[in-house]
Amino acid sequence: MHWFSRKAARIRGTIRGMAVMKLPNVKEMRAIECVGAIFLLLSVSFPAIFALTLFPGPASAGATSHESLFGQGEALKFFDSMIPGQLAAHHIPGAAVTVVRDGEVVLARGYGYADLEKGVLMDPDRTLVRVGSVSKVLVWIAAMQCAGRGQIDLDADITSYLGKTSLPDSFPGRPVTMRHLMTHSAGFEERVWATFALKSEDLNVPDLLAPHGMPARVRPPGEVPAYSNHGAALAARVIEEVSGLEFATYAQMHILGPLGMWNSTFLQPPPGELQERLSAGYSFARDGIKKQGFEYITLAPSGALSATPSDIGRLMVFLLEEGDVQDTVAGEGSPVARLFEVRFTPDPRIEGWSGGLMEMRRNGRYFLWHGGDTLYSHCLLLLVPDERTGFFVAYNAEGGSIAGHALMQAFIDKFFPPDESTMIHPPGVKCGHSPGYSGTYVSTRSPVTTYEKVFRLSRESGHLIDVRDSPGGGILVLGRTLCESDPGVFVNARGETEAVFRRDAYGNPAYLFLSKRPDAAYSRLEWYEAPHFLGIVAVASQGVFLSVLLCWAGAILLPAGYVKRRVFSARHLLYACLCGISILFFLLFFAVLQWYPAWYGVPFLLPLVLLLVPAILVLAGIATFVTLQAWRRKGEEMRDRIEFTLVTAAAFLFLWWASYWNLPGWNF
Repeated sequence: MHWFSRKAARIRGTIRGMAVMKLPNVKEMRAIECVGAIFLLLSVSFPAIFALTLFPGPASAGATSHESLFGQGEALKFFDSMIPGQLAAHHIPGAAVTVVRDGEVVLARGYGYADLEKGVLMDPDRTLVRVGSVSKVLVWIAAMQCAGRGQIDLDADITSYLGKTSLPDSFPGRPVTMRHLMTHSAGFEERVWATFALKSEDLNVPDLLAPHGMPARVRPPGEVPAYSNHGAALAARVIEEVSGLEFATYAQMHILGPLGMWNSTFLQPPPGELQERLSAGYSFARDGIKKQGFEYITLAPSGALSATPSDIGRLMVFLLEEGDVQDTVAGEGSPVARLFEVRFTPDPRIEGWSGGLMEMRRNGRYFLWHGGDTLYSHCLLLLVPDERTGFFVAYNAEGGSIAGHALMQAFIDKFFPPDESTMIHPPGVKCGHSPGYSGTYVSTRSPVTTYEKVFRLSRESGHLIDVRDSPGGGILVLGRTLCESDPGVFVNARGETEAVFRRDAYGNPAYLFLSKRPDAAYSRLEWYEAPHFLGIVAVASQGVFLSVLLCWAGAILLPAGYVKRRVFSARHLLYACLCGISILFFLLFFAVLQWYPAWYGVPFLLPLVLLLVPAILVLAGIATFVTLQAWRRKGEEMRDRIEFTLVTAAAFLFLWWASYWNLPGWNF
């Protein structure tokens, strides 16, 4: 959260800027300015109202509520009280929310702007939003349709349907099936390379489902979850092969059309008038909120759907209800009820996947949910099957992911509150646990065989989780204290299972499963794989290189009275080159990654930078020979022997570091 004073400054600036913003008409502009001025005077007493001057409140009228669930418009009050403040706090121009209950849409609401520059308000019935990975729900519906027609077997090897597309037989006798793809348990590593494109011409270059584009199979299928965009796209490729239709066409004919989702499409960008109604995406930087261009998704079935929030409401009704529409869409003999029978969990005591949606147990209730994230658009879908209730929210800026999860948790706690009497570890009560769980764990949804593995170094990537002993007993995971209720099972204060450990054959913790993150498991790293150790290796080796270069430069450049003169030879030039090239590689590598994100493809300078690694290896080999000769030769200065040894050792240490991150060779 930003400090209140900073919010005030931002809002004052925004109200001044509204004088030149293109709004629907002059009267409306003047009204907003007046209201903004009044709210400024009341900002000290009414901070929630203050947020509304920056981002307009509800943009659509006619919303209704369901009495048995929400009381007298409680849902409307809830969203009106939360979303405008979220837009201001996270610098988001607009949002839209849809709630369904008992087979109908009971709330559809827009907030803020779909296009800030043009003054177009967010309208849940007209504005299309990018729903990201919520698109995958349609892939799984399509898979069940094909299964119902007998076109595919959920438990058959998918390579039998793929034609020219193939998968390596990495684990003989354990093929990848459609069931594995639907539950994200196929065993693929993560790859972000070229998952976005800057223009439509790059959508199919390269083919990310070809052998060189597919992520490696790094685990046997059906063992642990690892969310995979490529896996969902591969499932869509199977549907294309057996149906003879491109997936966008198939979805329009067999899902979107029958459901009445006429304002939805997988085409990029949306055709004709739909494109005009598409919400813009925004980023935020020091110079303010900036409008971004259309985001092209290369794995289109995994995240390219554009839809109105009201259309997503129809999708939620379809998923929650049983009726004629299911027979129309799902096909005879394959009702949507079977979709949720496709389940996977790595441990029966923890949540997993059901019908392509993530399970969640909170406050004693069972939920299904899925997030949808592009770079500049974020959404979240939540189903409450027992209550026949669904909730969808979409934001059109970078901060939407944080806002969406916060809104979902608040929605659950508001309308499905916990029973505090179930608390088994009240505050202040200590709890114990068996030793040996502490360590760093890495997500199975992370790169393994390519240079992208280096992204683990960034804590912001979410690839790593630290488990530590809690001073008050139990363990600390993601800042929360958990207590061991059974061997390897950890619960929160309300007795809800939040973490389960799986041990290896030697009795050591091998995997960590988190109830709030069923999209991946977390495998325990060895001590030499821990980020702090790898960081020490990098800093130590670079420190040796830099120190030697500075020492030698000082001996050459400083006056004789300051340092003792030294005699340098060609050998010193060899070591100076080794130090310089190593430092240059280190700096250039991270600069290139920062300059050109991997999701647009391999940075064009990266192959050239990686050529420095074999150069370092060659120089290190020569340096090893020279160092051995220096120790054998009589009369050699001890200072030279020590410096040569340090540089050679640092070079091989640095090469080991680079090898761990798959940097030798072009591992794209």
